[in-house]
Amino acid sequence: MKRTTARAACATAATASMVLLGAGYAAALPTLMPGPGNGQVSVQLDQQGTAAREGWTCVLVGSADTGGPRVIMANSGQTQGGFAAGSAVGAGCTSMSAPYVGMANSVAGGPAASTSG
Repeated sequence: MKRTTARAACATAATASMVLLGAGYAAALPTLMPGPGNGQVSVQLDQQGTAAREGWTCVLVGSADTGGPRVIMANSGQTQGGFAAGSAVGAGCTSMSAPYVGMANSVAGGPAASTSG
């Protein structure tokens, strides 16, 4: 009886610690940031997502710099261009880790995206 109780306690402690450690990584959604150049957007992960080596694939949708819509895919850590500078860009992202689906938005880099005055 004591041996079974000790095994159950050890299993519970191990499971609880893994759940608590993994909970922070599951909430690491990608973010969109204005890119370094005109019309660029970067897909970034926060510190938890980077530490967990999460991989997100996003479909970016916005206005093209040549007019019309621009739809392109990007992975976390990548920067994509071709958007109209200062225009709104939205992203739908998927991952193999929880929460599996996320959405983000930003503006494309360029003169209109600058907030300094």
